[in-house]
Amino acid sequence: MLATAIFRIAILAVFLALQVLVFSLELLSFVYIVTLHSWFIPLRQWVAPAGFALLGIIIAPLTFSGLVSTTTHTNECPAGIDADVAGDGVRIAVWVQVCVLVAIVMMGSFHPKATGAKEVGAGLVLTHMSLAIALLVQLHTAAGVIILDAQNVALSIQLATKETLAARWQVSIVILVQLFGLVFLPVLVFNLLAGSFATEDCACITVFWWSWLSNCLPAPRQVEERRAFLVYYSMRCVGFAQTAFHAVYNTNTFHVAEPKCGDNGDEEQQKGGLLVGITYPYVTEADNVLERENGGAQVAHYGEYPATVTFMYAVYGVYAITSLAAIEVSMRDLGLRPTSGVDSIGQIIALVIAGATTLRAGYLFGKLFTDEWHSSQKLGFVWPFRVSKFMFKSIGVAMATYFLAPVPTPVSAIKLGAVLKSPRDLTPVAEDPLDIPADSLFPPHQVVNSKTRQTVLRVVLSILAPSTFKSPLTSNVHINIASLVALTFRPSDEYIQEHTTGISGAARRIAHATGNNKKMNKRLFMVTGVKIAQGVTRAPEEGEEVGVAAAQLTHETAPEMPVDNPENSQDLLFAYRLIAITVRGDLAVTNISRYTYGDLF
Repeated sequence: MLATAIFRIAILAVFLALQVLVFSLELLSFVYIVTLHSWFIPLRQWVAPAGFALLGIIIAPLTFSGLVSTTTHTNECPAGIDADVAGDGVRIAVWVQVCVLVAIVMMGSFHPKATGAKEVGAGLVLTHMSLAIALLVQLHTAAGVIILDAQNVALSIQLATKETLAARWQVSIVILVQLFGLVFLPVLVFNLLAGSFATEDCACITVFWWSWLSNCLPAPRQVEERRAFLVYYSMRCVGFAQTAFHAVYNTNTFHVAEPKCGDNGDEEQQKGGLLVGITYPYVTEADNVLERENGGAQVAHYGEYPATVTFMYAVYGVYAITSLAAIEVSMRDLGLRPTSGVDSIGQIIALVIAGATTLRAGYLFGKLFTDEWHSSQKLGFVWPFRVSKFMFKSIGVAMATYFLAPVPTPVSAIKLGAVLKSPRDLTPVAEDPLDIPADSLFPPHQVVNSKTRQTVLRVVLSILAPSTFKSPLTSNVHINIASLVALTFRPSDEYIQEHTTGISGAARRIAHATGNNKKMNKRLFMVTGVKIAQGVTRAPEEGEEVGVAAAQLTHETAPEMPVDNPENSQDLLFAYRLIAITVRGDLAVTNISRYTYGDLF
């Protein structure tokens, strides 16, 4: 028996290591040099979680096979289970919620429409909280401890969907409820081990749940079984930390990008905003024809993103279903029955919640087909495994390509095609850039979401219209903007070569000034995109009169900026994007690359 316990500890240690690996891979998405490798995204988003889940499907049944829960009793051990804790209705409701949640989230990997995971997940939150409260007030009847664990881990499944991530209030509630259940779980287990659940007729209770939980095992074996449970609990804590981090970090981006027009908006409005800077990126073909012809790709809009964000739902589904199977085996082997039928209030409530949320999920699934039947909309099935699109070096997904302009900077301070000596110096090295060919200039588009590189700035920036951002130069200036518009172009090789005259002249002057010879290279930077803040006003400070012009923002800049007066608002340069051009001392352009060390995604 001791070897068996050690073997199970080894299996759980493997699961724990895999859980740590998955979490570490998500954290590595913030390490720029790692994201350049083409293998990173497939490994993190698909191979690691899918392989983890497959291993769990294989090993978990083997771990539980041939095991029998036992009880030592004087009669027939007539102790019953509180029906509101582990009655047939409660268990049926949990089985339905978990299985439906796993099924719809799995289908959500292949289409971008709403799946109902948010509603089913909300119902699971309610039943989980009610069970936790029931166990809290009657610890001596805690036969529902394994059900509590199944519900707790299943709460993570909904956080793998974009519709739940877009609901910030639900993300907060799920994390808090899950944390409460996770903290409460070891309390129940150690009460079981201490004999708190034993009765006169059932003095010794032993059930298997990844480890043998019993109040009457020999001391050496009891130690090993407790170790096995602690390894399992550690694995659950790491899984919760990974899920909570993923949800908290991404929820605001999904919330901002989610379309607010419902079914009434046009096709463009229903696409929503771009999902920029999330930890599980997904790309589509570029909106612009010219970009597509050049093999370009872009970060997906909310409406184009698959309904399911990550495959980690499969791992949590395996954990939840395994725990549910364990409670069924334990009740069968112990001969335990609920104290009442399914007509108790607690069971009826659980069944109603499960039934209502399941009907909602079924309605949304059917709506996928009725929308296509009654309108010109397509089902929009998507393929989640797009390996070739995740070459970060070529498409710049999740790279900080924009630099914040000093606040305030007039729009005329910089032009598309301008060449700079330094990324932070807006003084062009040539007088005027060449005219940009019409076929390389993209139409202006409004920016609905933008995120800063947090390690560079002290602020996290989310742009909405209207919105507020803080000056990167001073800690006490806030600017209100009505909208943010981006202007971009893709310079052709011919344009850059033709522009080399101005670049080379500047390079020659730099080379002479620094004494560089022909073997020395010099990098210059061309502006290929700008973000223009329209309708800019300054937020009033305490005691300041609204509607007057501010005399001075800082000692470095002294603009005439209206205070909270839209009629006198102005447009300012908000950010700019660069490409790096390497010029040899002999004036030849040797390399052109996207520059990705800015402040904004």
